Amino acid sequence: MIKGIVMDLDQTLLHNDKQISRYTLQVLEQAKRQGLTLFFATGRSVMRIENYRRQVQPEGLICLNGGLNLWQGQRVSQYPLNPTLVKSVVERLNGLSGCRLTLTYAETIFTNDPQTRHDDPIYHRADLPGCPMDSVLKISINLDSDQEAAWLNSLDCTCLANAHEPGYMFLSAPLSAN
Repeated sequence: MIKGIVMDLDQTLLHNDKQISRYTLQVLEQAKRQGLTLFFATGRSVMRIENYRRQVQPEGLICLNGGLNLWQGQRVSQYPLNPTLVKSVVERLNGLSGCRLTLTYAETIFTNDPQTRHDDPIYHRADLPGCPMDSVLKISINLDSDQEAAWLNSLDCTCLANAHEPGYMFLSAPLSAN
């Protein structure tokens, strides 16, 4: 018997315009009326899914590729990266030509990306070496070349590349920790 539905967002639930169709919302509402529990499972932070959360009202959230998990709005687990690892990544890649870094915490996101909109309430431009190195749940990395990819893959963490966005990689706590 099916008891719930776990949904990814990007390239799955969301259309190319980053919207959930009216039909899909109706189907999900019907599923809830039939007693199914809805979950989002996404690489995004909680802050970056708020609009979708209001529309669907899932009971469970698996965010940041499992780095932060909520049930009925309450945090049930989080898996930060090792602060020493975060520091070494920031020291090695911050300021590297063509490299943009983003440090995601449970409730805020810091980036060195100069293209980040100044009016975006989610992202905060920051001097990353000055940011806290503990409690980082995900590091997003945009590289213009794959020159650092081998080094990143050698680190004691989960390192994945995004198939839809060349040059984009992310680091999160080792899967064995989740």
